[in-house]
Amino acid sequence: MASTTVELGAIAGVVTWIEPTATDLSGVAVLSTSGGVTEEHHAVWLFSKSLTVDNMPPVVSCINDITQEIPLNSFGDVVDFTEPTATDNSGTASVISATQRPGQFFQTGTTTVTYIFADPSGNTAHCFFDIIVVEVNYTPPDVTCIQDITRIVTIDSTGITVFWTEPTAADNSGVVSLQSRSHAPGDFFSPGTTQVIYIFVDPSGNTAFCIFTVTVTTVDEVPPVIACVGLDVSGTIPLNGFGTTVQFREPTATDNSGTANVQSRTHTPGQFFRSGTTQVTYVFIDPSGNTAECSFNIIITEEPTAADNSGVVSLQSRSHAPGDFFSPGTTQVTYIFVDPSGNTAFCIFTVTVTTEDNVPPVVSCIPDVAETTPLGTGGRLVFFTEPTATDDSGVVSLQQRTHGPGTFFSSGVTQVTYIFVDPVGNTAECTFRVIVTELDEVPPVIACVGLDVSGTIPLNGFGTTVQFREPTATDNSGTANVQSRTHTPGQFFRSGTTQVTYVFIDPSGNTAECSFNIIITEEDNVPPVVSCIPDVAETTPLGTGGRLVFFTEPTATDDSGVVSLQQRTHGPGTFFSSGVTQVTYIFVDPVGNTAECTFRVIVTELDEVPPVIACVGLDVSGTIPLNGFGTTVQFREPTATDNSGTANVQSRTHTPGQFFRSGTTQVTYVFIDPSGNTAECSFNIIITEVDDTPPDVTCIQDITRIVTIDSTGITVFWTEPTAADNSGVVSLQSRSHAPGDFFSQEQHK
Repeated sequence: MASTTVELGAIAGVVTWIEPTATDLSGVAVLSTSGGVTEEHHAVWLFSKSLTVDNMPPVVSCINDITQEIPLNSFGDVVDFTEPTATDNSGTASVISATQRPGQFFQTGTTTVTYIFADPSGNTAHCFFDIIVVEVNYTPPDVTCIQDITRIVTIDSTGITVFWTEPTAADNSGVVSLQSRSHAPGDFFSPGTTQVIYIFVDPSGNTAFCIFTVTVTTVDEVPPVIACVGLDVSGTIPLNGFGTTVQFREPTATDNSGTANVQSRTHTPGQFFRSGTTQVTYVFIDPSGNTAECSFNIIITEEPTAADNSGVVSLQSRSHAPGDFFSPGTTQVTYIFVDPSGNTAFCIFTVTVTTEDNVPPVVSCIPDVAETTPLGTGGRLVFFTEPTATDDSGVVSLQQRTHGPGTFFSSGVTQVTYIFVDPVGNTAECTFRVIVTELDEVPPVIACVGLDVSGTIPLNGFGTTVQFREPTATDNSGTANVQSRTHTPGQFFRSGTTQVTYVFIDPSGNTAECSFNIIITEEDNVPPVVSCIPDVAETTPLGTGGRLVFFTEPTATDDSGVVSLQQRTHGPGTFFSSGVTQVTYIFVDPVGNTAECTFRVIVTELDEVPPVIACVGLDVSGTIPLNGFGTTVQFREPTATDNSGTANVQSRTHTPGQFFRSGTTQVTYVFIDPSGNTAECSFNIIITEVDDTPPDVTCIQDITRIVTIDSTGITVFWTEPTAADNSGVVSLQSRSHAPGDFFSQEQHK
């Protein structure tokens, strides 16, 4: 209402007021009349509506379908996207509903998102697009490989068949296949090292490798073979001849290695042998140290002799001669000697041959014995069929054995030796190996207590990623690996209770299982959302120890609309020491949920100061003879200091003791500190050629002239002396006389 005051008796007055306005849903309201004043002095204004009907819906700029890949078994992910927009002829188009918004969680699969836009007239337009969340397996199989394998064979072997427990693999998909293998258990391996490769593949084509080696090592346990037959040597000498030198054929040997050398011999050909039987022994050795022995006899026999008073005596007859063959038993040998008169004399002695057995027993040895025992037992009792032996004497006994059936054998390889003997002491040996392998049949032991994880998420949050402590396992073999697991730490878990199962396996294939629960409860416990800042990097001169650092502080928002800074370790403008300092901001919302922002302030001390060089008074001047070209010069090298404590010579154009040519040569030293700052020092080496050598004069001989006694003198001519100089130039400075001068009767210089 507008009012004014006038004098008493006045019939009117001037009245002013603020004009009324009007609005309309259509956006247009028009003043149709200026109105008037009623008798009651009321002002009336009339408005009319000019109505334009809007039937045009908004025009939507929709977006394309969005595909997002996530790890296998993640169940879903948070997806951000640019929201669709709309324009309208009214100038305004607003979102009145959206089934999902950016930053929401989308489950695995296809979700259709709908946006509805409306203008002021209520016209609507829709935008539809799909959010496609695809689980992709990028994780290769987890392979439980095996150790390298070593086998030993004899040197003449072509190889060995090798068996092993095959490697295994597990995959987060639950399915893994053996794609290929270069070799299989039971394959034949030649001597040397062979690489074995197993390739495993999961359904997504991810591959993983297990690579190990099979090494077959040859060992030579076969001794050399000696040609030791027919080497005995027999010879005769006169009675009481003591002995003689004997040449004999030396034995030879061959070996499967191709080399067999004489290790030792008791005698050599051409050596002196005493009367009787001397055993000669040769020992041969191959490169692996295997030895073989050959023994044979040198037999020197002294035959009977005779003497006679006639001075002549002959051997008339003898029943046997040295070197004859004698059967076992006693044989009488008769020598008859005769002199020229027919007188005879006899020598009778006996040769007794005793039978002796030199053939060792023949052994039926057994192959290596292989047994298994549980892992960690250290060994086991092993039973085997004992080796046997026969002998040409019909009797053979077991002289010695290192182990017998039923003996405890430690895990690993043990060599067993049996020695057989015949009645005359000949021995033969059987050697084989007992191999005890420890097998693991005990499953791993899992630490599977207290692994349940409980957590809360906002209401209707669907689920969350959960970090949990993975179970561990021990095994008597020392190794227990994860064969499979249904979930991994950091994976997405839906609201409710989810059972997580881990399966462990040891190298022998024994498995054990551990299951625990991830319990996700929905409640309102959403912490503030922090807009953190990146690490802050500043520099400061070397040695300052730090500097004041300014930065834009992190901020936070919360769904409650209120968030406070609860704590910060440092603020902008704080002094930060050189190095790395962690800065933490903690924000809190009204219900006590906190969120943290941590970043680093990195203050680096930079050395930009070059080294300081002592570069004064280093010029060196020297002289040399003319045309000397130059000389070696020793000079004092410059030195440098640096604020870092270290300044080294980076380069120098010359060094002390170097040859310098005549003239001025600039020498430059460049010093560098650990930060790469350089400084340069230049000085001169000045070599001046000085001519200290006088000219070389070619003088002439003294001159004598004869004149009459009454003459006053004579004019004398001569060839003038000359001179040469190393400078190439020499001048006549003066002369006391010249050719053609008059000389008196006296001696002149």
